[in-house]
Amino acid sequence: MDSPSAIFEKPSLIRTLSPTIITHDELLGGDSGVKATYPGKTGDKLSFYLVADDTYTITKEQINLSDRPDYAKTFDYALDWEFMGKQICVFFEVIRDSKLLGRSKGFSFTILDK
Repeated sequence: MDSPSAIFEKPSLIRTLSPTIITHDELLGGDSGVKATYPGKTGDKLSFYLVADDTYTITKEQINLSDRPDYAKTFDYALDWEFMGKQICVFFEVIRDSKLLGRSKGFSFTILDK
């Protein structure tokens, strides 16, 4: 795999009361999620990698539809319930014009199970 040409700042949480915790109710509400901040362009492939307990990993991908400085993916209880009660490490990477543009630093947060 190509080495990243840029290292982006770590992701952050959106629509949560805490910068490092998603409550059970916030997860059920379907509005909380993770946000990538980088100089985005239309057509970039943005991939969030979420790892829980060093064993369970998922990737949330999207193609950016506009030039913006930040992009977010929300959590869906039906798809992401296995993250409840776990500490999660997340980072993102950006592919532009079929080449790895860069990766972010890692960020850890917790999703509460009650």
